[in-house]
Amino acid sequence: MIERKAEIGQFCSGPFPSPSFSGKVNSYARKDREVHILVNVLSLGGRCMKRQVPLLICFLAFTLYASGALAQPLKVVASISPIGDMVREVGGDRVVVRVLLPPGASPHVFEPTPGTAKDITQARLFFGVGAGLDFWAEKLVRASKEHIRIILLSEGIKLLHEEGDHGHGHETGNPHVWLDPLLAMEIVRKVEQTLAETDPQGAHTYRVRSAQYIAKLQALDAEIRNTVSTFTIKSFVSFHPAWDYFALRYGLKSVGVIEESPGKEPSPQRLQTIVKAIRHYHIRAVFAEPQLNPKIAEVIAHEAGVKVIMLDPEGGLPGRETYLGLMKYNLARLKEAMQ
Repeated sequence: MIERKAEIGQFCSGPFPSPSFSGKVNSYARKDREVHILVNVLSLGGRCMKRQVPLLICFLAFTLYASGALAQPLKVVASISPIGDMVREVGGDRVVVRVLLPPGASPHVFEPTPGTAKDITQARLFFGVGAGLDFWAEKLVRASKEHIRIILLSEGIKLLHEEGDHGHGHETGNPHVWLDPLLAMEIVRKVEQTLAETDPQGAHTYRVRSAQYIAKLQALDAEIRNTVSTFTIKSFVSFHPAWDYFALRYGLKSVGVIEESPGKEPSPQRLQTIVKAIRHYHIRAVFAEPQLNPKIAEVIAHEAGVKVIMLDPEGGLPGRETYLGLMKYNLARLKEAMQ
């Protein structure tokens, strides 16, 4: 017992470690309870020996610090909003997530700013999609002098390929895997594993939160299946091939893509082919995207006598800040065009 007190006294002889990341420590759920314990100990003054009370305080402070209760939140950057939201859902208060792609921007044509590079240098983890989607972010991370772990979440997922490689210029295939909720579950499991490896003290928290979030994704999958089963139209025309994984999962069919490669306008022959497909399959709308100029989609829709409806693959905009909110928004737009 004397030896144990000596060890604790030695620990208390130096300054108590304090986190440099101000304002975030108070976000831990256990904070109020732990402070209450310390206050109770301080109130023991008349009941305990003067030398014992500081000893108990130091012991409790050491216990709280060692348990991670006073540790800094894990700083993380994510390339796009849906991925950032998944990391937040799994990490909770133990992570601070910065999304690099601004709302309304397209990862295919985004040019990073000095602020983007600064966000990266302050992080310990980078979560990207990979498959060429967020190459600009990967480049910045690899060029950083800081030691940042890179996690590309499409790795290990079988990517779709078509003629022209979906026009993305990505030799590895179509990167839009997160738009399939079942593949999103695989992404969430990778996020959980990575956070637990980086922050072992939070492993239980990550495991519990991951399971809770996957249950929500399973409910989303069931909702989509039930809604799609009511569609009278199963074919669609989209602005670019972001929805191929979603279509494959739920029995829909892409019969036309306006821009196979972002920024590359289709030829007049291609436009006529798309118009014919719209008429042949009795399609009622052309799907555009808020991140890309809808002018060509509007021209095609006018020629075919249909309307333009916005599907959003990236989110981050009001009402679509979360992955679940984003997918429910898109499901409502699909229902409007295809039911």
